[in-house]
Amino acid sequence: MTARRYRPRPQRRTAIPLAWTGAVLLISGLILTWVVIAGEAAMNARDLVINTWIRDLAVRWPVLDDMGNAFSWFADSDRNFFTIPIVIVTLLTLRQWRWAIFFFVAAEGGFLLSNVIKHFVGRERPPFLNFEGDALYTSFPSGHTFSGITVWVSISLLLFYLLPLPWSTVLGCVPLVVGLMNGPSRLLLGKHWISDVVGSWLLGGGWLLLSWAAFVWFLMPRSSERVAEDV
Repeated sequence: MTARRYRPRPQRRTAIPLAWTGAVLLISGLILTWVVIAGEAAMNARDLVINTWIRDLAVRWPVLDDMGNAFSWFADSDRNFFTIPIVIVTLLTLRQWRWAIFFFVAAEGGFLLSNVIKHFVGRERPPFLNFEGDALYTSFPSGHTFSGITVWVSISLLLFYLLPLPWSTVLGCVPLVVGLMNGPSRLLLGKHWISDVVGSWLLGGGWLLLSWAAFVWFLMPRSSERVAEDV
């Protein structure tokens, strides 16, 4: 009987450059956070030119607005409330507890980091839509963009390494696209400044890489353990 072919797993030594890259991204995101806090009005004025151009595209081409809403739907906090536990329970049911730990740290840790920074910065939303209450001052970083990275790109990593080829590639690319497109979707909808999205890519990407590096170093099963963990 032909054995199933899987994508080779990263070697333990790759965790070091992954961690360094994640740290650089995270620090860059924190620097951008400080820049936004120190000069919010100036940053808003710079962002407004690009934001207006992107928002006008969605107004002129309603299909872009529809695409923005479609991608944003997946990374909404209401969806994540169910998506994250479902993924974790599925992994535990399949006896993939080490992968469940990685996903929990990446997704829930990212959610915590995003919300702490969001409420600390208190940046006002772009002027395209009407926001009320706390939502008006939670623009930086973009929560949808952040969870697009820490939740949906994490799911793509799970599929890339836990499913056999070629299905791992086919199915793994779906959440990858969903995760990466959440940033542009927030700009098309006019709900975030462009620096909110860039900040989320830096902070979320940094957190994901640090979580992945820790997983590769401490917990990732080696190739020799593949047969034992296959289900």
